[in-house]
Amino acid sequence: METETKHTREPWELRETHEDQIEISTKSRAGMAPIATVEVGFTEPFDSEQRAYARLIAAAPDLLAALEADEAAFAMTIGDGRDHATRARRKLEATVKARQMMRAALAKARGEV
Repeated sequence: METETKHTREPWELRETHEDQIEISTKSRAGMAPIATVEVGFTEPFDSEQRAYARLIAAAPDLLAALEADEAAFAMTIGDGRDHATRARRKLEATVKARQMMRAALAKARGEV
């Protein structure tokens, strides 16, 4: 059963709003709309953990989209009336796209981009 996504489709972005806060926000008609605020500026290792949480929160929609794309690619293994070669090519294309999305989402979550 497919459910409708409730969050915005715009990318979620990180920005340090103050010395001790990271805001996760997204574009809206009125400008940037806040989604969450993560407190930072603590001693280590807590500060690094908080920053990692902020990156993970910001990457959540990308991770969800990548998983949905992978699920759709997997669903293509079920016969759909097309010949085997066409079905295999479409599944391979969908899988490659899903894997690219996963790598980009993981890089975002890890703070590599």
